[in-house]
Amino acid sequence: MYSRRKFLKSGVALGALALAGGCRGRLVKPPSCPQYARPDGQVVIDAHCHIFNGSDLQIAGFVNQVGLRQPDLSPVNLIGDIVQALAWELAPTADEELRWLRSRDKSDGLGIGSQEGSLVAPHPLSATLQGVGKDSDMRFVEFWQRLDAFDAGAAARKGLLRANDAEVRVDEFFRRLEQGTPRTSAEKSARSLRQQLQSPDGIIEALRAEEAGDGRVSAIISFLKTFFRFRIENAWTMLQAYGCDSKTGVDLLCPAMVDFDLWLGDANSNRGRTRSPIDRQMDVMREIALATEGRVHAMAPFNPLRAACDPDAGYIRRAVEEYGCIAFKVYPPMGFSAADNAQITQPTLKQCPGNRPVATRPQLDAILHDFYSRCAELGVPVMAHTSDSNEAYSGSGKLAAPRFWEDVLGSYGREMAAGRSSLRINLGHMGGDHKADEPNDWREQVATAMARFPGQVYTDLSYYEHMMGSADVRRRLARQMQMVKRDGVWQHVMYGSDWSMLAAQPRWRHYIDDFASFLDNDLQVDAPMRAAIMGGTALTFYGLRDGQPTMERLRKFHDADWRGMGALVERG
Repeated sequence: MYSRRKFLKSGVALGALALAGGCRGRLVKPPSCPQYARPDGQVVIDAHCHIFNGSDLQIAGFVNQVGLRQPDLSPVNLIGDIVQALAWELAPTADEELRWLRSRDKSDGLGIGSQEGSLVAPHPLSATLQGVGKDSDMRFVEFWQRLDAFDAGAAARKGLLRANDAEVRVDEFFRRLEQGTPRTSAEKSARSLRQQLQSPDGIIEALRAEEAGDGRVSAIISFLKTFFRFRIENAWTMLQAYGCDSKTGVDLLCPAMVDFDLWLGDANSNRGRTRSPIDRQMDVMREIALATEGRVHAMAPFNPLRAACDPDAGYIRRAVEEYGCIAFKVYPPMGFSAADNAQITQPTLKQCPGNRPVATRPQLDAILHDFYSRCAELGVPVMAHTSDSNEAYSGSGKLAAPRFWEDVLGSYGREMAAGRSSLRINLGHMGGDHKADEPNDWREQVATAMARFPGQVYTDLSYYEHMMGSADVRRRLARQMQMVKRDGVWQHVMYGSDWSMLAAQPRWRHYIDDFASFLDNDLQVDAPMRAAIMGGTALTFYGLRDGQPTMERLRKFHDADWRGMGALVERG
């Protein structure tokens, strides 16, 4: 096995072999492009994305139980538990990333600044982060080598894997990966990937070719690569693709953290606990927010089952005041609903860690009600997955339906209608983009809720892959999304990518520009609608306008290091 130390000493890394001819080829360095050229001064905000890595996630459950939306990525479904076993050994933990973030030279220009009142892209990374990038590259190289010669027995002895057919599934994974007629040069390289696994140089050559393609294998490699990077590298990847490499130029990323442990894993075994606990992940997100001077601000996860098993009365306030989080993310498809859990019988809740008693569904209702009340009190918005997808159990995707929010909205409805409640909810995905040419009842339900509770109910159009489709596909989708242009609706709609999940799509790099083009040419929105959807509405939803509670908290959080967030506010 080619050791990481030998690899780093040799200086061979994906970044060093990146394609020439512009910033797209750099796999590690963040954007170094000039000031974004938007004379209208519009702000662009990605209201829904992710930058977690493999040590933060229940990969086995997420890949095998939740599944991947891109059919061409079906080979990965075969090896979800194997990817998890390797990622939990190789992916940088939160503690590893914290050591680097807290030891970096604060004057190394990692963040952004204000130039004539406008945001500018981050400066090139320091040599230190380039070294981190080489280390991440080597982790990914080692993943492919160990996957090729996977030792199921060793993984089982470490408590990371129980399946006894791992080698067979690895063989089938490579067979599916290499079958068919390749569509791109990247796939031609990946088609013989297993033969290239004998040397790091061979792997690097194949992965380097991936950067030039938009095909099936490119998507598989791009998706898996996010598991082995530092989280800040994943953030730079987004800033590179959707900032420097795009016409649109994103200004602010709002990545959502996730907490799936008690739903997808066995909390009493090594397989059930992610290597990077939530509190350490939040430490990382805090440091990333500071390092980028406000260019990246996270959403903290709220898992009612965790709150039932491990009550933490100070968690909500701590997340927004100490860690710089600007919202909370809830994920009903894991097995709970926004309200009325007492009426739900499936799925059966798992035992709390340490073989403690099982939480009850009425208990979840009480916890969620308290959560909404605390968020309303603090002026903290809540984002909820609102698409019949990514279910942890058969049928649990239905628990994300907008109708479950009716009771929540009803509880606060009178105060909302009178403008006395600051509770803001983003029903993320607006029902989802599953079929371009079929009506989506959930979208209509979300639109109805927006009209009923103006300023309180929002949505985002993240992971709308059909916007990257053919002209005919985009036209058919636009016909199904005319409700977005209604007065009272468009003022509450936000742009989002859902990257790194979107990395599973071959054309993920083009998403932000394809999204903007869809608004202009297919949905045919006017200029005020476009400006609101691409960023203006997100400023309001996340409370980033002067006088809103979130903005006041962030002023204290950033203290004197306010250049980036301050410029964003000035432009908004």
